[in-house]
Amino acid sequence: MEKVNYKFEQLQKASARLDEALAMELPNPLIKSDAVIQRFEFTTELFWKFLKELLKFHRVDFTSTPRDVIRTAKSSGFLSEDDRWVSLIEDRNITSHTYNDEQAMIIYNKIKDEYSGMFREFIEDYARTR
Repeated sequence: MEKVNYKFEQLQKASARLDEALAMELPNPLIKSDAVIQRFEFTTELFWKFLKELLKFHRVDFTSTPRDVIRTAKSSGFLSEDDRWVSLIEDRNITSHTYNDEQAMIIYNKIKDEYSGMFREFIEDYARTR
């Protein structure tokens, strides 16, 4: 359980840093969106790796891809059935492998409007139940 707790603490910190990036007042919107997207990528990586540790701790079988970890966590009751979790992983893959400004702004808006809140809600729910 120590490893699960450590991964959860890392996730909490990363999510807080994502929120800090979203709250920044910068004169250049490109710098802000780049900072937010980078924090999003980092938070998403820690999120699925935390879920992976949680599944291992509870001896739930899964394969090690981020998408499979999300699906297994949903079907095992560790994560809400919200389909946006899979979209979140897909958007993280897009930001990591493409450099399209228009696509980046679409994902930036999803991070601001949906994903950051999803992380916060998950963290709050998990913290209450552990």
